[in-house]
Amino acid sequence: MWLAADYHFPSTYSCRIPMSSMSSAPVMPAPGPATVRLALIRTGIECFGLDAVREELFPVLRSAPVRVRPPERVAISQQVLRGYKWSEDKAKRRTAQESIIVREMAHAGGPMTVFLQVPEDFEQRLRVVLQAIGYWGQSSSLASFLGVTNSSPGAGESALPLSQLDGTFPLRPYFSCLAT
Repeated sequence: MWLAADYHFPSTYSCRIPMSSMSSAPVMPAPGPATVRLALIRTGIECFGLDAVREELFPVLRSAPVRVRPPERVAISQQVLRGYKWSEDKAKRRTAQESIIVREMAHAGGPMTVFLQVPEDFEQRLRVVLQAIGYWGQSSSLASFLGVTNSSPGAGESALPLSQLDGTFPLRPYFSCLAT
């Protein structure tokens, strides 16, 4: 069965493109499947404990198909931030070095939907986990849970790997980026 959870981003957010530099981080318009799985695991541990997630939920989350429908409109802007890095000299004195970080931030217009296909006997537990997620990507990327329904992703409305395009729907203008 498919679960579809809707989220609202009340402020700017940052879901970094995987393998990008910490000091110059481009942003994706929505989290990728790996980010979704990590958030589900982290939140599952908070809700049910490490043992329950390790023994019961992790095998399901590892193999569950994940689709993400990004918000209808996403504006991306570059933000210049101060970054600090701790270093230690030969005398074991710690000092902070300041540098400039360029980080892209996204601002969404409309909800984002996460689709997750799970066995029916895990539906209630995963509804609890989906409802408890409060951010995607960085912890400063707040998200408000709007609701969860039993619905599957429509053709062409969610992000998917290019290898899974089957030619049954025309490609419209699309955003392509590296995701894991």
